[in-house]
Amino acid sequence: MSQRKSPMPRVSPQNTAAYRTDNAALVDHDRDLLSQIISMEEPTDEEYIDIARLCMRYWDNRPFLTIREDLQLCLSKWNISKEQLFEKTRKIWFSGYRPSWAPEQSACVGSGADVEGGAN
Repeated sequence: MSQRKSPMPRVSPQNTAAYRTDNAALVDHDRDLLSQIISMEEPTDEEYIDIARLCMRYWDNRPFLTIREDLQLCLSKWNISKEQLFEKTRKIWFSGYRPSWAPEQSACVGSGADVEGGAN
């Protein structure tokens, strides 16, 4: 007979450190960003992108249920579902959007970036 696992306790900002995951290094930054975005009346493309990114990171991450609740609050404030948000952000990305912090195309590095035209 298998034992039933006890549900994880709800994590508050005060005890988040007790539940470190791969996302732990970003939690404080993401909480601050989410608080700023929730306070906005009309989101820009960048806010939609940020909320979609945070949904991907935290939606099913049980130790961070308070972040999920804040994400749900944000979505309900904007009168949009998570699926509608993802559809909207796909359109934003496909339209050529790049975040304000993204490097210029000329500053690219990596495969082929250091090869002059025509060289192999």
